[in-house]
Amino acid sequence: MDFNKVLDVLLKVLTDYRLIIICVIVIVYLNFMMFVANYRRKIRAKKQKKIIAPPPPKQKKKGGSDDDNEGDEDDESGEED
Repeated sequence: MDFNKVLDVLLKVLTDYRLIIICVIVIVYLNFMMFVANYRRKIRAKKQKKIIAPPPPKQKKKGGSDDDNEGDEDDESGEED
C-alpha cells in the first residue's frame, strides 16, 4: 500500500463522527471515574452552638427571716379587726 493511500484511509477513520463521539464519551467517563476515585470530603469546621445559660434559680427565703412576714405583723399580735 502506498503512503498516500494509508494517509487517506487514516484521515477518513480519524474524522469519522462515530469515532469522535466515542472518544469524547470515553474521556468524559474516565474523568468522572478519576474524580470519584480521588474525591476527598472537605473537613468542615464544626459550628459551636451558642449555649444560653438558664436563669439562676431563685433563692428560697428562710422561714425565720423578717422579709417573709412583712404584711403579717397584725396577725402575730393576736389582735383582729
